[in-house]
Amino acid sequence: MDVQIETRRGALRGVRERGLAVFRGIPFAAPPVGPLRFMPPEPPPRWSGVRDAGRFGQAAPQNAAIAGPS
Repeated sequence: MDVQIETRRGALRGVRERGLAVFRGIPFAAPPVGPLRFMPPEPPPRWSGVRDAGRFGQAAPQNAAIAGPS
């Protein structure tokens, strides 16, 4: 069963699991690209429509040589 809420950044659609409303993959900051790289985080931009928060987003890229064996 889906559950929907409104935040300051836009609407989110999550899921109900074991009696709880669960929201995954919600951005906590703007992507650190361009002038934002190596700077303190900025708030994420607002989104239009309803953002699907029923599952996690993609994992951040990592260098296997640095991360080590899995």
